[in-house]
Amino acid sequence: MNLLYLRLCGALLVTAAGGLGGHAIYAARKRRVSLLRELAAGLGRLADELELTAAPLDEIFERLRERPFFDQLSKDFDGATLARSWRRAAMAQPLDAGSKTALAGLAETVGRCGAGRQVKELELVRRRLDEAASALERDLAIQGRTLTGLGAALGALLTLILL
Repeated sequence: MNLLYLRLCGALLVTAAGGLGGHAIYAARKRRVSLLRELAAGLGRLADELELTAAPLDEIFERLRERPFFDQLSKDFDGATLARSWRRAAMAQPLDAGSKTALAGLAETVGRCGAGRQVKELELVRRRLDEAASALERDLAIQGRTLTGLGAALGALLTLILL
């Protein structure tokens, strides 16, 4: 009786762990959507600041410091090495390769071109990040319950194999 009880408890724990593993994957993807939205909003705000205030970049970065990416950029920013700092901050973000490349590509424009071109490039990347976030949200709507259920099913399968 004791052995059967231990096996059943183990089976429940393995199944629950599988479900939690699937949920952890779902939560990580949801955080990525949030980060993409925050980055897009930050780029939009940077474009607005460049267009409307024409303030120096270090001041703008300081005002944007509370946003992801800009917090790292403002810590690392050194007026002579903006492109290098921008690329380093972009590559440090937990994004897919396409989003990182698009964000890092702005290093060639921000601080090097006229305000009009900077705003145009920022808006292009902002839209790309928004589109990536929307696509990931659509995938999550479809895959959300599936990931958790699949994790639990794999846990149950493992339990059957072990019993």
